[in-house]
Amino acid sequence: MKSLVFLTTVLVSQMTFSAIKFSNYEQRHQDMIETAIYKNCGVSGVIIQLSSDEEVKNVDQGIRDVNYTTEIMVRVGVDQYQYDQYPVTVKSSYADMYDHGTKNWGAYSVDKVICQ
Repeated sequence: MKSLVFLTTVLVSQMTFSAIKFSNYEQRHQDMIETAIYKNCGVSGVIIQLSSDEEVKNVDQGIRDVNYTTEIMVRVGVDQYQYDQYPVTVKSSYADMYDHGTKNWGAYSVDKVICQ
C-alpha cells in the first residue's frame, strides 16, 4: 500500500511540474509555449530554451508590454539514448493587463511558432 501511494505521488508530481529547461519565464508562459509547439510542430519531448530576446515597449503611465523571441530545442527520444532534435523559434508577447482566463495580472500570448 505504501509503495502504491509513493508511486502515485511521484507520477502526479512529474506530470504537474513540466517546465522548459533553462527558462526563467513564468510557468503559465512556459505552458503556453509548450502547447503551441505541440500544436504547430507536432513534436513533444524535452524542451530546452537556448536563448531569449525581450523587446520592452513602454506604452503609457507605467504600462509596459514585452515581445519575446525564444530559441528552443526539442529533444524527442527515439530509442534508448538516441534523440532527434528539432529547433523551434517562438515569438510570444506579454500585455500589461488583467487576464480574465487565468484571473491574474498580465496576459501572455504566442504569436508565431517557426518549426525548422
